[in-house]
Amino acid sequence: MDIDGRITSVQLWDTAGQERFRSIAKSYFRRADGVLLLYDCTFERSFINVRDWIEAVEDGAQKTVPIMICANKVDRRAAAVAEGVRCVRTEDGERLASSVIAP
Repeated sequence: MDIDGRITSVQLWDTAGQERFRSIAKSYFRRADGVLLLYDCTFERSFINVRDWIEAVEDGAQKTVPIMICANKVDRRAAAVAEGVRCVRTEDGERLASSVIAP
């Protein structure tokens, strides 16, 4: 990608949040310049696991890297609530993101 006249490479790894990829992911974090953690707002467990992934990033990275936390499936939230599914509220996601901001 050309960003501001500078060639930059972008690599994305999708572990689907699976525990079996945690040790492999740590080696990726070691060389990362930033991390995007995505959770399913219609599946509360994926949101709860974000804290574990934040710790994995902090343990695996050799330097402080920016972490972006994003909710996925926000378009399904209303339908999921109508089906009785407990969804992650926007405020909860914002609170978590604010709590991991480096000092």
